[in-house]
Amino acid sequence: MKKPKSNPYIRKLTPVMTKYLTGRFGAAEGTAKWEKTLEIVQQYWDKTTYIGGKDNILADNLYMSEILFAAVEACDRDFPGEDITKLGDELMINDIRKMGKIMNAPKLVNKRWVQKLVARMYGSYIRKAGERDWGNTWTMEVNPYGHKDGLAWRFTSCPVAEFARKHDYLPWAKYLCQMDHRMAEAAGCKLLREHTLVAGDDECDYWICKP
Repeated sequence: MKKPKSNPYIRKLTPVMTKYLTGRFGAAEGTAKWEKTLEIVQQYWDKTTYIGGKDNILADNLYMSEILFAAVEACDRDFPGEDITKLGDELMINDIRKMGKIMNAPKLVNKRWVQKLVARMYGSYIRKAGERDWGNTWTMEVNPYGHKDGLAWRFTSCPVAEFARKHDYLPWAKYLCQMDHRMAEAAGCKLLREHTLVAGDDECDYWICKP
């Protein structure tokens, strides 16, 4: 995998993860576990197929997930899934909740211009993924079921799910999937989803709409 000169994923996660690990294991052991996490994730990245880096708008999901899975490994897999939810809240849910107080997301998701914007954004991703050598990047479709309200898309392949299945991290990956619901709720919307690739289904379906 090609790596950025300065790693934004490690930079973003370091304060939250070191706080969690030192709080749980003590300063010395917690720091050691974070250092071990960085060693393990580097090994993962060295073996991970390049999926486009910053040119791939979805790539962050894989890079960040691999750091989390490396932390699970550094803790000898003694990592409660509920703690992933707490870390996710600290990393992004609280910020989304604050933004939700400023913008009316439940109203925006039904705006035609917002739907067109999302379709254009993901349409660009689909085009780039088809033109470039991004390995096993996400395969997706925009609103394949023709929903008239809200925002909808689905993935039929996911490198995070593939990585988790290959390394036996599915018990922790399911908590990452649950974060999608929490993010939608934090913005004042709801996510309707019946299937996930992590659960062994053949798709991850997303339909974000008014509650």
